[in-house]
Amino acid sequence: MKEKKLEAFAPFLGITLIVEILASNWQLWSQRNDIVYNIYLLISYPFQLAVFKNVLQLNKRQNFLFNIFSLIFMLIATSSTIFLTGIFIFNNYYYMLIQLINICFSVLILFKIVTNDEKDYSLWKNPYFWVFGACFLFGLGSLTVVSLRQFIILYDLTINGKHIYQVIMPFLIVILYSSYSYGFYLCKKRETK
Repeated sequence: MKEKKLEAFAPFLGITLIVEILASNWQLWSQRNDIVYNIYLLISYPFQLAVFKNVLQLNKRQNFLFNIFSLIFMLIATSSTIFLTGIFIFNNYYYMLIQLINICFSVLILFKIVTNDEKDYSLWKNPYFWVFGACFLFGLGSLTVVSLRQFIILYDLTINGKHIYQVIMPFLIVILYSSYSYGFYLCKKRETK
């Protein structure tokens, strides 16, 4: 697999940075920042799908099916966000569906890495292992936390005055972006060889 397949990741990370800065400062304008995250999910997920598509290196038929799946998924997601939950309330269902899809695609990519024919190639030196291993772990963790969010709030499950999801999510984000950084470092290291 070639590292060039991760090129769509740069716009995704740029959008993520802008959204996190906006969402962190949103309380200057409003109490809830759900609209920022809803719009972010709708804009950024096509970039994630493009990365998965590039890395999976699909044949013509698989590529066609992937495109149809992506189109249907984005139509359902947009309709759900606008008409079901509304743009001002965080769409937990859409987020959980995204994480389920991320987990599935990450597992496919990790399987492809493990079954690679290059026997002398170390898994620890493979940038895809770090990027999609992190996607897998983040997906599992955030899916669990977000699916239990209402339960956590209802029963006021806190650690030092913070809801458990406010403690776990930053930890998952640190793992995610540390792994991304190391994966991109490995890409750069390979390019200079």
